[in-house]
Amino acid sequence: MADPLRERLESVTDERTFVRFVEALAADFAADQSEQMHRGTSPLEAGPRGWEHNSVDHFLEAAVAWVEDSRTRPAHAGNPWHRCAEILLAGKGYE
Repeated sequence: MADPLRERLESVTDERTFVRFVEALAADFAADQSEQMHRGTSPLEAGPRGWEHNSVDHFLEAAVAWVEDSRTRPAHAGNPWHRCAEILLAGKGYE
């Protein structure tokens, strides 16, 4: 099954598409939280959509950790909007 957020990430080229990506990321988080609440799963487990972090501080810490751990990985050359989107997506599931 295709990952809609990964597909949306690949379309980030400028500020407008970055904002659309952030909106999709926020909607995915809201859906994850809703599904987790309806299923009654533990907030200590990853959510049904793969969200490892359910607080802003943990999400941002994970995004920063991913950046620090992936410094040797080449950044998306010439496209800082894509790189920012990539960092935010990493915060979703990086531990």
